[in-house]
Amino acid sequence: MSTVISFIVVLGILIFVHELGHFLAAKASGVRVLKFSLGFGPRLIGKKVGHTDYMISAVPLGGYVRMLGDDPTEDLGPEDAPYSFLTQGTLKKIFIVAAGPVANFIFAVFALWIVFMLGVPVLESVVGDVLENSPAERAGLVAEDRIVSIDGVPITEWEDMSRLIQESGGEELALVVERTTDGETEELTVHITPELREGVNELMLPEEVYMIGISMSDSFFYDRRGPIGAIGASVTETGRILKITFLVIGKMFSGEVPLNNLGGPILIAQVSAEAFRLGLMEFLYFLALISINLGILNLLPVPILDGGHLAFFVIEGVIGRPINIRIKEIALQIGLVLLVALMALAFYFDISRIITGG
Repeated sequence: MSTVISFIVVLGILIFVHELGHFLAAKASGVRVLKFSLGFGPRLIGKKVGHTDYMISAVPLGGYVRMLGDDPTEDLGPEDAPYSFLTQGTLKKIFIVAAGPVANFIFAVFALWIVFMLGVPVLESVVGDVLENSPAERAGLVAEDRIVSIDGVPITEWEDMSRLIQESGGEELALVVERTTDGETEELTVHITPELREGVNELMLPEEVYMIGISMSDSFFYDRRGPIGAIGASVTETGRILKITFLVIGKMFSGEVPLNNLGGPILIAQVSAEAFRLGLMEFLYFLALISINLGILNLLPVPILDGGHLAFFVIEGVIGRPINIRIKEIALQIGLVLLVALMALAFYFDISRIITGG
């Protein structure tokens, strides 16, 4: 699949999911939906069913749900008021606006549910190489050793083994190891004291962590879950991605993560094509990842985004009256400028990566 087509497919799926969340919440709240559009700009094709015009528009970089009365300057008759967005209570308006990002999170759980049923490749706790003058070398570990437990805790995955070593605090660990020599497997116990060395944390930022001086092998197995087990795994993985994404955003604001890590449409297009080439599991995981990021982006308290509208509704609920229309207009204009600036910055970093080959 070409880069452009894969990008349109990814964006189309995620925009549809997001706008469907708004649409269903509006319908459930008794609000009349006038337009459901994938894309912005001139209408290309569509069909009107009841009060709603379902359409695809010319610019495929977003989408929108147009509800009756969501423009405060719109002149409505008394017969239309019950179906107007702005005449709804604060909680209903919050429900409708929040439903878009929530739909993105739900979609991520669904996509990851399929991923875990297909099977996720998991690195085994098998030693690849042993670093010179490391705790592992001094303890006698060799390549192809399989670590089966640490301090009595059974181990099969590299990630679990790495976590236990990093959480050791530098205390001595007892590792039970399986070693195969000339076709015969023996089990032995070695005692290793991890040392602080330069590594990376879960955000891939430099950090001193406890290590024993081994690298991973290319030995892995597929972790396949049943329909029930996959639900828990997908929820857990969605939560993990949410946590890491929020941490990265926070560290971008603090300057700990460089802004040039920001990716825009060009990077998304490139990665979507590669994910599609690798297979269904990789493509679904990528969809889940981008869906979560889209949901978080829309929840940022920036006017023009869903999070900005939610902030308005919360403020109105607290003060007990609508915010002045002129104040809202100015805030939305500022939000638009910020959003355009963010997109321009993302494009700049995307193009810089292409030029420099990074």
